[in-house]
Amino acid sequence: AYMLMRMLGIGPLGTLVSRGVLEVQDRIILADFVDRSGDTTLASAVTEAFRVDLGQSPTVTLVQGSDLAEAFRRMEREPPSMVTVELAREVAAREGIKAVVSGEISSVGGSYVLTAQVLEASTGDVLVPLRETASDSTGLIAALDRLSKGLRERVGESLTSIRGGSDLERVTTGSLPALRRYSQATRASDAGDAGRAVTLFQEAIALDTTFAAAHRALSIQLSNYGIDRSLAITSMKKAYEYRDRLTEKERLWTVGSYHMGRGETEEALNAYLTLLDMEPERAAIYNNIGVLYNLTRQTERALEYYEKSRDLEPTSFNAAFN
Repeated sequence: AYMLMRMLGIGPLGTLVSRGVLEVQDRIILADFVDRSGDTTLASAVTEAFRVDLGQSPTVTLVQGSDLAEAFRRMEREPPSMVTVELAREVAAREGIKAVVSGEISSVGGSYVLTAQVLEASTGDVLVPLRETASDSTGLIAALDRLSKGLRERVGESLTSIRGGSDLERVTTGSLPALRRYSQATRASDAGDAGRAVTLFQEAIALDTTFAAAHRALSIQLSNYGIDRSLAITSMKKAYEYRDRLTEKERLWTVGSYHMGRGETEEALNAYLTLLDMEPERAAIYNNIGVLYNLTRQTERALEYYEKSRDLEPTSFNAAFN
């Protein structure tokens, strides 16, 4: 009866997978365990042990420190000494990650209580709550082992169908609201809705005036549709001005766009070809290289890159139009 209920997702025995809210190979973020025992070093040790255990699981993909560091850089923040639940949820929203794992360690008398829970990143709703106890410090490792095994069992597989809204673009800004506007604008642009895209890019810039990616995207949108050339030039200059704040990929995007707008095709092509080595499956890079080859009257090569862009992203308006 237990195994059948677990497999069919009936009642509290069912895993998140069997209940239809989980799938395989999605990522999760582990927030640092909160200390309520009066020993912060113990909480840190528990966090690392839990991280190692989850990192060995074939059913969940734990976001690693290097990926978190890259995310913090796009957020224009120094990597924190402690990843809180709130910060983990913000990173998850930016990176398109559906869930976070949080935990606490507390002391009751001479014993310890360990708790862990899987949270839906977008809402903070608790999906899986777990608790284990240790009679004293010597039993902490065994309790932690039971806790991690229990969590992996209840999760079943990694997270995909816990929906937290559309994925956000991975670009540098310290403002989450600005990032949301930018992401909405990008989707509007891909759908060919230039007016809405321009409005949303401008709203993103109003929320973060140093948002280089939004300045660049606004300039491109205005240029593509022949809207307000003066503003398009000013916006691209702004993006180029803030290029040193960006990650290497974003900087190359900005440098390529800047030189393309100035008709400096060789400099632009060098930037985009370097970027293509880093992101060989990015449709927009092929599109822009196609534009540059078309400008230099290498139409056959331009068509080759346009077609590759279209094949990678069939719903994109720009590649089909070009």
